[in-house]
Amino acid sequence: MRAQGKKELEKHRAGGRLTQRAMILAKCFECMGEYANGRFDCGIEDCPLHPLMPYRNTPFGSQGASKEALLEF
Repeated sequence: MRAQGKKELEKHRAGGRLTQRAMILAKCFECMGEYANGRFDCGIEDCPLHPLMPYRNTPFGSQGASKEALLEF
């Protein structure tokens, strides 16, 4: 099982370019203390990336943010 964001964070640290999605995964992985699994909601709802977190608790399941959630910014 691969931790979401680990590969992306390593690529960033090596000077590689990341997509927007890869940046979000890398930041969530780093913020979570490089947690080995990372398959849970961090619970930091005031984080601007929380609606985009891959495993956040949402009424839409673990599929990430809905369009409505993104428009709340």
